[in-house]
Amino acid sequence: MQDRKNYILSGTAIAVILGAIALLRDIFDFRLTTTEMLRWVQDPIAYWLFCICLFFTGILIGHKILPKGQNGEKIRVFDLLNADDLHLFHEELYKSYREARSEIYLTGTGFLTWSDDQEKFIKGTLRATERALKNQVSFVRIQMSSHPSEEWANEFAELMQNYPDKLKVYADYDSTELANTAVIDPRGKSPIVQLLFETEENGLDSRKLDASIALFIYGRSDLAKSLQQRFLSRISNLQRLLPSEMCDLGLGIYYFAYGSNMLSSQMSKRCPTAKKIGVGILYDWELDFAVDAPHLGGNAAGIYRSSNSHVWGVVYAISKKDKEELDKTEKGGYYPLLDSGKFCIR
Repeated sequence: MQDRKNYILSGTAIAVILGAIALLRDIFDFRLTTTEMLRWVQDPIAYWLFCICLFFTGILIGHKILPKGQNGEKIRVFDLLNADDLHLFHEELYKSYREARSEIYLTGTGFLTWSDDQEKFIKGTLRATERALKNQVSFVRIQMSSHPSEEWANEFAELMQNYPDKLKVYADYDSTELANTAVIDPRGKSPIVQLLFETEENGLDSRKLDASIALFIYGRSDLAKSLQQRFLSRISNLQRLLPSEMCDLGLGIYYFAYGSNMLSSQMSKRCPTAKKIGVGILYDWELDFAVDAPHLGGNAAGIYRSSNSHVWGVVYAISKKDKEELDKTEKGGYYPLLDSGKFCIR
């Protein structure tokens, strides 16, 4: 409703101005005398036709000069916890990608899960991204999570493979700078800045972030260009991801820690991107402290196969790079098992 009011008000104002200018011009150019003007105003058909034409001309001009949001706003706010607003957010996001003219900068985690509820949105975002790429729009993405879902990682890696010159992805798993930010056409006539805000829920052993509010800002060239420069400055210090590396992120390697690596503080030092999943139980294995561990200067916790026994521990999701670094750190005291037996995560 607000956009209709804006257009009607702008149409009325512009119609009055155009009408006044037209009449004054005719009077001062002596094309229309005062008597003739009064006689013309008294003709209801001519008068109202003239007013209607001016009114719709004003609405057309008002439509062109008002901001480019879906409803003509300079700022749109979406409550993502409201189903209707969430749907509008999705549609406006797709639209902004499809109608982009030259470049898009954004940060994101990728989708950490691929559920039935999310599938429509995920595929819609991927389609809109590909549409923009086909339109020769350049994408610069900062990937901020090392644990996206396997399905999303594979789909996005395919886009990276198909559009290597237009879609550039950089890894930044440690910093929160520019998190949940997108800038569309920062050097164009109608730039859009998109911001996503999350709420945090803390559990006993983990924290969960849920998208809560989205903010779209239209037409602010100064803000868009400033954010673009921050993106360019940031990616100058980052490594560009290859499509194969994006696929690796989605592999979802699970690491079962039963010794000192159960400490989150230690794991965060050894594997900076490790994500704690929960408590795990490994069946048909038993814990001992007889493993030679040169990297610790003595013995360390180890496990050996033992029927009807089990070992408690902590499960982490780690990236392929994390695993390689962990293998180096634990050399001499640990080796990966391809067949670990029965396993349960709580």
